[in-house]
Amino acid sequence: MLRLASVVVLCMCSATMAVLPEGSGTFDPAKAKNAAEAMAAFDVAEGLTVDLYAAEPLLQNPVAIDVDEAGRVFVVESDRFGHGVSDDRGERYWLNDDLAANTIEDRLAYYKKWAATGKHHPMTWYTDHDDRVRLLLDENHDGKADRSTVFAGPFNQPLDGLASGVLAIDGEVYLTNIPSLYRLRDTDHDHIADKADVLSTGYGVRTSFLGHDLHGLTLGPDGKLYFTVGDRGYNVPLPDGSRLYDHLDVGRGAVFRCNRDGSGLEVVYTGLRNPQELAFDDFGNLFTGDNNSDAGDKARLVYCVEGGDAGWMMGYQYMESPYLRGPWHEEKIWHLRNDDQPAWALPPVAHIGNGPCGFMHYPGTGLDPKYNGHFFLGDYRGQPASSKVWSFTVKPDGASFTAENIDTLIKGVAVTDVTMGYDGRVYLSDWTGGWSITTRGRVYTLADKKHIDDEAAKQVRRLFKEGFAQRPVDELVKLLGHVDRRVRQRAQFALANQHAAAELLAVATDHAAPQLARVHAVWGYGQIADADASKLYDLLADDDAQIVVQVTRVLGERGQAPARLETNIEHHPEAHVRMLSAIALRHIITADHARGLRDLPMLINVLRDNNDADLYLRHGLIMAMASLGDDEALLAHASDESPAVRMGVLLTLRRHHNARIARFLDDKDEKIVTETARAIYDLNLTDAMPALAAMIDRLPADNNPLARRVINANLRLGGEPNARAVAQYIARGKSNQAMQLEAVAVLGCWSQPEARDRVHGSYFAIAERDPAIVKRAVAGHLTPMLAAAHGPVQTDLVKLADQLSVNIGDEALARWVADYKQPVDVRVESLRQLAKHKAAGIGSLIDSVINDKSPLVRHAAREALLAVDAPVGVKALIEASQHASQRERQLAYEALAHAPGSVVDDYLAEQLGVMAAGKLDTAVELELVEAARQRSAQKVQSALKQVEPLMAQYTFALEGGDASRGSEVFAGHTIAQCMRCHRIDGKGGEAGPDLSHVASRVDRAYLLESIITPNAKIAQGFDTVVITTKKDNQTIAGTLKSEDDHHVTIAQADGKNVTIDKSDIASRTAAAVSAMPPMGGILKSHELRDVIAYLASRK
Repeated sequence: MLRLASVVVLCMCSATMAVLPEGSGTFDPAKAKNAAEAMAAFDVAEGLTVDLYAAEPLLQNPVAIDVDEAGRVFVVESDRFGHGVSDDRGERYWLNDDLAANTIEDRLAYYKKWAATGKHHPMTWYTDHDDRVRLLLDENHDGKADRSTVFAGPFNQPLDGLASGVLAIDGEVYLTNIPSLYRLRDTDHDHIADKADVLSTGYGVRTSFLGHDLHGLTLGPDGKLYFTVGDRGYNVPLPDGSRLYDHLDVGRGAVFRCNRDGSGLEVVYTGLRNPQELAFDDFGNLFTGDNNSDAGDKARLVYCVEGGDAGWMMGYQYMESPYLRGPWHEEKIWHLRNDDQPAWALPPVAHIGNGPCGFMHYPGTGLDPKYNGHFFLGDYRGQPASSKVWSFTVKPDGASFTAENIDTLIKGVAVTDVTMGYDGRVYLSDWTGGWSITTRGRVYTLADKKHIDDEAAKQVRRLFKEGFAQRPVDELVKLLGHVDRRVRQRAQFALANQHAAAELLAVATDHAAPQLARVHAVWGYGQIADADASKLYDLLADDDAQIVVQVTRVLGERGQAPARLETNIEHHPEAHVRMLSAIALRHIITADHARGLRDLPMLINVLRDNNDADLYLRHGLIMAMASLGDDEALLAHASDESPAVRMGVLLTLRRHHNARIARFLDDKDEKIVTETARAIYDLNLTDAMPALAAMIDRLPADNNPLARRVINANLRLGGEPNARAVAQYIARGKSNQAMQLEAVAVLGCWSQPEARDRVHGSYFAIAERDPAIVKRAVAGHLTPMLAAAHGPVQTDLVKLADQLSVNIGDEALARWVADYKQPVDVRVESLRQLAKHKAAGIGSLIDSVINDKSPLVRHAAREALLAVDAPVGVKALIEASQHASQRERQLAYEALAHAPGSVVDDYLAEQLGVMAAGKLDTAVELELVEAARQRSAQKVQSALKQVEPLMAQYTFALEGGDASRGSEVFAGHTIAQCMRCHRIDGKGGEAGPDLSHVASRVDRAYLLESIITPNAKIAQGFDTVVITTKKDNQTIAGTLKSEDDHHVTIAQADGKNVTIDKSDIASRTAAAVSAMPPMGGILKSHELRDVIAYLASRK
């Protein structure tokens, strides 16, 4: 049999499915009991009840679920999470390869490259575990699954996974599994797919992060498939030989749509980080929940308007402090609308949740009518206690939306997906907690016993059991007005399939018909290819704005519309209508250039009247103008008096990658100048790069986004005039410290530029250059640069001069060393350089500062002494390691690591013995051991073996850390991602406890144990426990609120606290483990110690 996982094609094909014989399962009452205990801790919205539908061994590691018309539950299981699918956080050595990858073939190539080196897993690691689609069956119709089979799999090839999305409809099952979109069919009805079509492939160009996969499958109101990919990106070959990819960077998340046979693939929205799922509201507006980057930013609800861009690039993820996450933070892209945001990106609708995952819109039956119009959004936070499903609505806000009525549907379940069954129940998949695979997995249902058997809900069950295709037209027309959107949609599709254009038009134009019936009638009419679109024209003037919206969408897709469309753009009272009308016009004037030219003045006038008040309306206007394809006509408005018009023209030309936008660098509006710089630099418009670089002579003092790009434009060009210009920029001293430091750093990497761009983190390789170029530039401007520099800038300039062998002059260096008013770092670096070349008078200078008031200067003097007179320097360092301040003792051991002589070996071996005896100051243990590890003497290595077991206990981290550095690790460590789950001072996630004042509650030993072995110390309020009492055999579940020697207090799901006498506890179990992975293998030793110091300072 042909294995599905081996099918990788560029067009649709078929294959026979492989069956896993071990993949079936049956109901296990013992596992159900464990799930029931977990359910006791759930906090469920009033009126809803929760029931277990399935538990292990029927399923495990569920990522996504869907329910088909027959009530069968399809589950995507991912056993390859961390066991066959990689993550850049654990493979930092290949990061540049990943950022450089442009196709899935590139990704496979570097997998093989690193496997061959032995640094990465062998290639068999990718195939040892499987993802699959599992089918859960309720054969006795009691509302619980009693059997499961593997419907499709195994998926286990190196490019595969994670399998992350499933949609079951009309006997077909669609699966998103990087690198491909599949259509699966069970033609012989044995619950096992035997046909598999690859509808498109090329998704997952990058490795990025686990979970940033291909997912989000849903069916749109136009009958098309919609789905998403995270910032693993895409580069998809199309049937005509072209390729679909993001021209800014292939590593960007996006929303796609295509016909159900895979044809007509296109991008709807881009610039997302990790949009797990999609949901349409009742009026065809598409939304997604996009995850945050674990650096204090917030997850976002995004309105996915056609052609929109949320602003994320994969490279942002790896940009560290002080430029943490790059433009994402500095330019406030993830924030709600603000004046600092780039104009090319659209702001989010709202900040909801922390880990958006499953997403759905309530269809209208099964629950209380109060949920009509509500979205349900899963929020996975790593452990059950804080994970939840949100409910909320959206309301118009100009041409976009804002969220309101935000509430919790259920809390306490580690939800990964949420969907609505045709039986009136909400289905939830439960990973059960953590960030790794287990052998667990559950599906729960939420039901409203009061409304599940409402007449409309019973109709839904009957209608979907019987189907729609065979129903007569008149019945289908009536069903267009059903309260449940799924019924309305299937009636719409059935009428379209029967080419019932006249009947659909009659409903659409019937002002007495229910609004939603008319909406679906318009959509259905639009699905009929040969239906006369002109018969919808009059509806562009309908009194109901929602009807106008839907007709506008349909006519836009058809590429035809009357002049009323332009009237609506200009005068309709609803901003949403105006925006969508402009987007529809885009499709029309693409093929009608003359009409576009006639419309351009009108579009310009609307831009002027809008005056950038509504960014989404501006977006629609730009979409229309961009489709004209006549940049000369646009440039005629480049000098318009209105900044809003000029901005609109600029953003339109940006979409064309037109380098003539360089003219806007001379605009009188600084926002327009900055936006121009973004376009030229970020899109690498090479013809405009010299003009951008030349701006360095006239930069404003505090516009970092502009200055950063101008400085780095000079780096890209790389000529000697560019190097001189950067040096002169520093010498003028008129910019802020951050940009001065950036300019110095750029000169430092001039001859060997970094592979990752300094502005946005994407891969941008620049060939090595003649170092003489930058050396001449620095040498020619060193004096004025140093005169203008202060603090860290001065320090970095001194280091730069040393790096380039540019002579500052011993007199100046010595003067700085002796001047206690100079920054300490400047004095230290100056002394180091003087000692390096044994400057005249260095001995006297050392003597003058060996007892300086600064411990760092005193240590620098000892290191200088080591350089000029090693025996004396060794003696001074040994003395300091015994009697100086804590920081000096640490630095002394660090210096001894490289000091010559057997005296050093004798001393280090002796100190290791002191440490083994438990008599060494904990604060210097790490420095001592690291120094010893760098010595080759046998006596040192033997002594080292005595203390390595102590190092494995991590007690060295209890003292000696630097709280300031620890703060940076906490906020910005790419792998540890502390802020993903923890909050400090209002910033960060909520999966774990708030650590703002953690030191007032616990000591350093507790902190260390919590970090190294998280399961040993789960914070109160995050430890889910189940207690059975002796007295009445009562089971009490909830989160641990408090505990002492005699009592345990449990916070139950209803908010009530129950205190239990410990003598009455018959059994006590933890229903969950910590979501935090052990950090001993993630944080470096110094990072761990610094984090302990930082947390210990939070009182």
